[in-house]
Amino acid sequence: MSSKKKNKIKKNIRDLEKKRQQVLTELLNSKQLLRGSVATVYTKCGRENCWCKDGKGHPHTRITWSEKAKGYTRKVPKNEMSWIKKVTENYRNFRSLRRRLKELEASIKELQDKLEDILVSDTRKIKDYLWTKQ
Repeated sequence: MSSKKKNKIKKNIRDLEKKRQQVLTELLNSKQLLRGSVATVYTKCGRENCWCKDGKGHPHTRITWSEKAKGYTRKVPKNEMSWIKKVTENYRNFRSLRRRLKELEASIKELQDKLEDILVSDTRKIKDYLWTKQ
């Protein structure tokens, strides 16, 4: 196999490894994470004279998540809204980084497999008795 092809594969592996290191560093620098979905919901208070009786209801924000196959939902205080949104976004970003890391590792493995095949093939060509019909 040409040395150009081997060098190209090696360069691609190095480039992907640099990207993998960058993604891993970003992932390891993650601080506060919180699983869950944040949504505004509306509930009616039940008072006869309240404006919500004929409308959608009083708006409030809730966070919903699951742990160990059990679902939870909690009302988010108004003064905590920006924090909740930030830490749930951090969680989504963390998961995205994990997916990206997995993709990069799969690409690196694929290139390593190709390089291994090329190196084994080239090594076999050195000795007549190691050749196989292809």
